[in-house]
Amino acid sequence: MFSHTLLRQLQIFTRKSLMGSDTFRLTSHLRAFSTSDPTGTGDKEDLTAGEKRLMDKIQKQFPDATHVEVSDVSGGCGAMYQISIESPQFKGLRTIQQHRMVNEALAKEIENMHGLQLNTKASDTNK
Repeated sequence: MFSHTLLRQLQIFTRKSLMGSDTFRLTSHLRAFSTSDPTGTGDKEDLTAGEKRLMDKIQKQFPDATHVEVSDVSGGCGAMYQISIESPQFKGLRTIQQHRMVNEALAKEIENMHGLQLNTKASDTNK
């Protein structure tokens, strides 16, 4: 259990230190899932039940999303999640408007959370 928690903290640190790098793509060892990943390295099977539930809800609400990542950052208890979404639906919207869209889509799930870290970005539809 301790080694799993330590590994998870290392994964979170790695993500935070590499965020913002356009050339970096999270792979399945960090339990990421990207709909735009042609290699298929995003492995939805590695997600926890809570992560899968949120992932499905997000993909239903944002079907044209080019990147979706959901991570339970509470050590597996489902109290806090980190979610990254890149979608053309966010084009022309300010960050607060993008976050409101996600909050509305996950309103029922958010009621049971202690915290939520959101990272949203408008994707280029010309790719």
